[in-house]
Amino acid sequence: YVDHGQDSVFIFNGSTTVLTAKVATIPCETYHLRFAIANGGDDTDESPAVFLEANSFNSEPLKIIPSILYGGFTDSLLYEGCGFAKLIFRRTYNIQQTKTYNLIISGTAQNGADYSGIPNQITFSAGQMYDTLTITPVFDNLPDDNETITVTIGDTLCNGDFYETQATIKISETHNPKLTIVPDSGLYCDTVIFKSNITGGFSPYTFSWNNGQGTDSIFHFYSEGLQTITLNITDACGSSIHETISIDFKDVLIADFSYLPDSVSMLNPEVNFTNLSSNNAINWFWHFENSVINTENPIYTFQLPGSYSVKLIIENEFGCKESITKLINVYDYGDIEFPNVFTPNDDGKNDIWFIKVKAVNITELKIFNRWGKCVYKCENDNCIWNGGIMNNKDRMATTGVYYFIVNYEDYKGNHTKTGFIQLFRE
Repeated sequence: YVDHGQDSVFIFNGSTTVLTAKVATIPCETYHLRFAIANGGDDTDESPAVFLEANSFNSEPLKIIPSILYGGFTDSLLYEGCGFAKLIFRRTYNIQQTKTYNLIISGTAQNGADYSGIPNQITFSAGQMYDTLTITPVFDNLPDDNETITVTIGDTLCNGDFYETQATIKISETHNPKLTIVPDSGLYCDTVIFKSNITGGFSPYTFSWNNGQGTDSIFHFYSEGLQTITLNITDACGSSIHETISIDFKDVLIADFSYLPDSVSMLNPEVNFTNLSSNNAINWFWHFENSVINTENPIYTFQLPGSYSVKLIIENEFGCKESITKLINVYDYGDIEFPNVFTPNDDGKNDIWFIKVKAVNITELKIFNRWGKCVYKCENDNCIWNGGIMNNKDRMATTGVYYFIVNYEDYKGNHTKTGFIQLFRE
């Protein structure tokens, strides 16, 4: 290459396209390479040019391709007592002839001692392009890390030149895996995620937690009491390691509560809460709006209607906690509904008459016939008329229209309502 400086005639600004040509050849024959290029038209003053890559006319008459395997995983090293290496020999010269090649075995590793013995010759049959030798490393329990095996093969070409190529493999000592489990001690109230920390060895690893309960690198576990956690790991070379730890799991906490009345209104906004949690709890924390009460069975009075989340947190002697949240609706008004028709004929359909209430207390209900005689009377919230005189089914009221008067109270005060009931007997 000659640097012509700023002479624009010899300056090229890139935009190179790599062209590769391949052809099957016969050794020792003469071949001519011809190719043409053309300028398809551009607005520059530069003409096209061709650059040939140095030493690119090469057919590699012989080549060694190393392929190192251990435990199903490919790496750049071979390890003592683990896996094997394949040396793939490829020839492209005189392939039509049977040929025996001499192999030169060198390096710091000893043939037959540090690895299985390999021959000093390899023979190709006529037409055979590939052959393979297998190298298996031997575990010798000696401090001889990073030993080398170099295999060299060569042949004399038709022009009299001797072509030679080689491949080198390293043999390293096996590094047994080391294992720790995290966490490896402590007291826990809930499921623990155990993790394996591995150094050394060769991936991929296989895992067995607690005799096969888990087969991943992490393990979710919980069981009451002092528990033993075991982990067996085997690496790709077959080396195994075992680790055992002890973890103290405390009793399961279950949080729950009930409350009365079931339907809360501003008529009676005082609510009794009852703890139903597991017996191993020793502390209770009730969260109401902006206040916290730490008694087991509190009484709480809501000040305004609305929907409230009540949360109970329980705690045992070891500091383990559990919680539960329930939604309580506090109604701001009473609702009362009076059906106007019923058919007490014992067919299982609409046989009784009753008042539907929400956040309302009924203090008195009276029902009269057309002549003003009272046929039913009730002084509580559970007023149900079956169509009998004073609910006596042996003295049933006749078909007709009846008049009722009901007195009730809600959080706004006392009220009275009246209406009519149509009784049918079919």
